[in-house]
Amino acid sequence: MLEKYLLTITGYAVFRFILPAVCVLLIVRQFRSSEILAKLAFKLALFGMAVWLVVPGGITVSRMIEATYETSLSQTIEDAQSAADAIDTSAGSDSDSDSEKSGFWSGITSSVQNAVSGVTEKFEKLLSNVMEALAVLIVTSCVLPVLVLLLLLWIVKMLTGIDFNLPKRKSTE
Repeated sequence: MLEKYLLTITGYAVFRFILPAVCVLLIVRQFRSSEILAKLAFKLALFGMAVWLVVPGGITVSRMIEATYETSLSQTIEDAQSAADAIDTSAGSDSDSDSEKSGFWSGITSSVQNAVSGVTEKFEKLLSNVMEALAVLIVTSCVLPVLVLLLLLWIVKMLTGIDFNLPKRKSTE
Protein backbone atom coordinates (compact mmCIF):
# COMPACT_ATOMS: atom_id res chain seq x y z
CA MET A 1 0.00 0.00 0.00
CA LEU A 2 2.83 2.36 0.85
CA GLU A 3 4.46 1.68 -2.51
CA LYS A 4 1.29 2.65 -4.37
CA TYR A 5 1.25 6.01 -2.62
CA LEU A 6 4.94 6.50 -3.29
CA LEU A 7 4.50 5.66 -6.97
CA THR A 8 1.66 8.15 -7.33
CA ILE A 9 3.39 10.94 -5.43
CA THR A 10 6.83 10.48 -6.98
CA GLY A 11 5.45 10.19 -10.50
CA TYR A 12 3.52 13.41 -10.02
CA ALA A 13 6.48 15.22 -8.45
CA VAL A 14 8.97 14.07 -11.08
CA PHE A 15 6.88 14.86 -14.14
CA ARG A 16 5.21 17.96 -12.75
CA PHE A 17 8.15 19.67 -11.05
CA ILE A 18 11.56 18.03 -11.46
CA LEU A 19 11.67 17.43 -15.22
CA PRO A 20 10.27 20.89 -16.05
CA ALA A 21 12.95 22.34 -13.74
CA VAL A 22 15.57 20.36 -15.67
CA CYS A 23 14.23 21.79 -18.92
CA VAL A 24 14.35 25.33 -17.52
CA LEU A 25 17.93 24.80 -16.33
CA LEU A 26 18.96 23.54 -19.77
CA ILE A 27 17.27 26.50 -21.48
CA VAL A 28 19.02 28.94 -19.13
CA ARG A 29 22.30 27.12 -19.79
CA GLN A 30 21.90 27.80 -23.52
CA PHE A 31 21.92 31.54 -22.84
CA ARG A 32 24.61 31.43 -20.17
CA SER A 33 27.54 29.10 -20.77
CA SER A 34 27.69 27.59 -17.34
CA GLU A 35 28.88 24.10 -16.61
CA ILE A 36 27.36 24.33 -13.14
CA LEU A 37 23.87 24.62 -14.64
CA ALA A 38 24.52 21.65 -16.93
CA LYS A 39 25.81 19.56 -14.03
CA LEU A 40 22.86 20.58 -11.87
CA ALA A 41 20.38 19.75 -14.64
CA PHE A 42 22.04 16.36 -15.19
CA LYS A 43 21.98 15.49 -11.47
CA LEU A 44 18.40 16.68 -11.14
CA ALA A 45 17.31 14.60 -14.15
CA LEU A 46 19.10 11.51 -12.76
CA PHE A 47 17.53 12.09 -9.36
CA GLY A 48 14.05 12.40 -10.88
CA MET A 49 14.37 9.24 -12.93
CA ALA A 50 15.87 7.30 -10.03
CA VAL A 51 13.07 8.38 -7.71
CA TRP A 52 10.49 7.51 -10.32
CA LEU A 53 11.99 4.08 -11.21
CA VAL A 54 12.97 2.78 -7.76
CA VAL A 55 9.37 2.38 -6.58
CA PRO A 56 8.17 0.31 -9.57
CA GLY A 57 11.29 -1.80 -9.14
CA GLY A 58 10.31 -2.56 -5.55
CA ILE A 59 6.75 -3.35 -6.58
CA THR A 60 8.02 -5.72 -9.28
CA VAL A 61 10.20 -7.58 -6.79
CA SER A 62 7.27 -7.87 -4.34
CA ARG A 63 5.01 -9.26 -7.04
CA MET A 64 7.64 -11.77 -8.16
CA ILE A 65 8.00 -13.05 -4.59
CA GLU A 66 4.23 -13.26 -4.16
CA ALA A 67 3.81 -15.08 -7.50
CA THR A 68 6.52 -17.56 -6.58
CA TYR A 69 4.91 -18.24 -3.23
CA GLU A 70 1.33 -18.37 -4.55
CA THR A 71 1.70 -21.92 -5.90
CA SER A 72 3.24 -23.06 -2.63
CA LEU A 73 0.40 -21.46 -0.68
CA SER A 74 -2.30 -23.15 -2.75
CA GLN A 75 -0.47 -26.47 -2.32
CA THR A 76 -0.41 -25.89 1.46
CA ILE A 77 -4.17 -25.31 1.50
CA GLU A 78 -4.80 -28.47 -0.53
CA ASP A 79 -2.50 -30.48 1.77
CA ALA A 80 -4.31 -29.21 4.86
CA GLN A 81 -7.69 -30.15 3.41
CA SER A 82 -6.51 -33.61 2.38
CA ALA A 83 -4.94 -34.12 5.82
CA ALA A 84 -8.19 -33.22 7.53
CA ASP A 85 -10.10 -35.60 5.29
CA ALA A 86 -7.56 -38.37 5.92
CA ILE A 87 -7.82 -37.90 9.68
CA ASP A 88 -11.61 -38.07 9.54
CA THR A 89 -11.64 -41.22 7.43
CA SER A 90 -8.90 -42.96 9.43
CA ALA A 91 -10.64 -42.24 12.71
CA GLY A 92 -13.90 -43.66 11.41
CA SER A 93 -12.40 -46.77 9.82
CA ASP A 94 -10.08 -47.56 12.74
CA SER A 95 -12.87 -47.40 15.30
CA ASP A 96 -15.07 -49.75 13.26
CA SER A 97 -12.39 -52.41 12.67
CA ASP A 98 -10.89 -52.22 16.16
CA SER A 99 -14.26 -52.35 17.90
CA GLU A 100 -15.10 -55.56 16.08
CA LYS A 101 -11.74 -57.18 16.93
CA SER A 102 -11.00 -56.26 20.50
CA GLY A 103 -13.93 -54.56 22.04
CA PHE A 104 -15.49 -51.19 22.15
CA TRP A 105 -13.11 -49.38 24.56
CA SER A 106 -9.85 -50.62 23.11
CA GLY A 107 -11.09 -49.66 19.64
CA ILE A 108 -11.85 -46.14 20.80
CA THR A 109 -8.46 -45.88 22.55
CA SER A 110 -6.45 -47.01 19.53
CA SER A 111 -8.53 -44.83 17.24
CA VAL A 112 -7.85 -41.77 19.37
CA GLN A 113 -4.12 -42.58 19.56
CA ASN A 114 -3.89 -42.99 15.78
CA ALA A 115 -5.85 -39.81 15.19
CA VAL A 116 -3.75 -37.81 17.67
CA SER A 117 -0.44 -38.97 16.20
CA GLY A 118 -1.67 -38.21 12.68
CA VAL A 119 -3.05 -34.84 13.73
CA THR A 120 0.21 -33.92 15.48
CA GLU A 121 2.29 -34.61 12.37
CA LYS A 122 -0.16 -32.79 10.11
CA PHE A 123 -0.40 -29.87 12.54
CA GLU A 124 3.39 -29.48 12.67
CA LYS A 125 3.56 -29.41 8.89
CA LEU A 126 0.64 -26.97 8.68
CA LEU A 127 2.18 -24.72 11.33
CA SER A 128 5.47 -24.70 9.44
CA ASN A 129 3.69 -23.70 6.24
CA VAL A 130 1.74 -20.96 8.01
CA MET A 131 4.96 -19.57 9.50
CA GLU A 132 6.52 -19.54 6.03
CA ALA A 133 3.47 -17.73 4.62
CA LEU A 134 3.69 -15.18 7.43
CA ALA A 135 7.38 -14.61 6.71
CA VAL A 136 6.65 -13.99 3.02
CA LEU A 137 3.84 -11.62 3.95
CA ILE A 138 6.11 -9.64 6.26
CA VAL A 139 8.85 -9.45 3.63
CA THR A 140 6.58 -8.34 0.79
CA SER A 141 4.45 -5.95 2.85
CA CYS A 142 6.90 -4.48 5.35
CA VAL A 143 10.54 -5.14 4.58
CA LEU A 144 10.54 -4.40 0.84
CA PRO A 145 8.78 -1.01 1.13
CA VAL A 146 11.26 0.03 3.83
CA LEU A 147 14.15 -1.13 1.64
CA VAL A 148 12.71 0.89 -1.25
CA LEU A 149 12.67 3.98 0.96
CA LEU A 150 16.25 3.34 2.07
CA LEU A 151 17.34 2.85 -1.54
CA LEU A 152 15.63 6.10 -2.44
CA LEU A 153 17.48 7.93 0.34
CA TRP A 154 20.77 6.37 -0.74
CA ILE A 155 20.22 7.46 -4.35
CA VAL A 156 19.40 11.00 -3.22
CA LYS A 157 22.53 11.05 -1.07
CA MET A 158 24.75 9.77 -3.90
CA LEU A 159 23.40 12.18 -6.50
CA THR A 160 23.09 15.31 -4.44
CA GLY A 161 25.66 14.81 -1.70
CA ILE A 162 23.08 15.58 0.99
CA ASP A 163 23.86 13.90 4.28
CA PHE A 164 20.89 12.63 6.30
CA ASN A 165 22.43 12.58 9.76
CA LEU A 166 20.02 12.34 12.64
CA PRO A 167 20.52 14.64 15.59
CA LYS A 168 22.38 13.08 18.47
CA ARG A 169 20.45 12.35 21.63
CA LYS A 170 21.26 14.53 24.59
CA SER A 171 22.45 12.58 27.56
CA THR A 172 20.25 12.84 30.62
CA GLU A 173 23.14 12.51 33.05
